[in-house]
Formats: sequence, C-alpha cells, structure tokens
Amino acid sequence: MLKHIIDLLQLDDFYEGSHDVQIAKGLYNYEKGIKGIYKQKKRMSILKKTNSEHLKNYKQWQKLNK
Repeated sequence: MLKHIIDLLQLDDFYEGSHDVQIAKGLYNYEKGIKGIYKQKKRMSILKKTNSEHLKNYKQWQKLNK
C-alpha cells in the first residue's frame, strides 16, 4: 500500500495539495540545485497563500458566529 502511495506522489508536483502532501513531496528538504530550490520556494509560497486564505475565512466565520 505504501509503495502505491509513493508511486502516486511521483506522478505530479501536487502544488495545491494539503500540508501533509507538501511534506511528503519534500517541503522541508535541503535542496542543492536551482531547479529544486525553485520548486521548493513555489511549494512554500502556494502553501503560505492557502494558509492565509483559510485563516481569513476562519476569522470571518468567527465574527459571524459571535
């Protein structure tokens, strides 16, 4: 089963995946090459953007439920 998951993760970059997928794809790896560093920075920026959107939606939800 684990081999199938690893094979599935290798099919695409999955930049829009959840935080767990980002970790599995190498969010915290130490990259040496230019291409690897670019992909990692892209992954971090997309994750940061989605987290800020979720936080904004959560704050709006809190205001509505007070």
